[in-house]
Amino acid sequence: VASDAFDGSYTFTLMVPPMDGLGYGTLEINKGIVTISKDSKGMVAPKYDSFEGRIDQNGDIVATFYFNPCNKCGFEDKSVVFKGNINK
Repeated sequence: VASDAFDGSYTFTLMVPPMDGLGYGTLEINKGIVTISKDSKGMVAPKYDSFEGRIDQNGDIVATFYFNPCNKCGFEDKSVVFKGNINK
């Protein structure tokens, strides 16, 4: 169940080994719905619109993001599931 306990803005950086930056920006949480702000940048920025997530009252986030996690590998875009806690 989505919760508004963590409503606000949070910065992020997407990194892949060897610490190359894929992108950065701001997660916006409103009524427990997590999105990526339109001013976010980076190689995967055109895919940010596909990011959909929810956060619960414990700070646990589950989100999906449709993109290619390895541009240099020649893979096609795929739906990647992110799970974690906002405090960790």
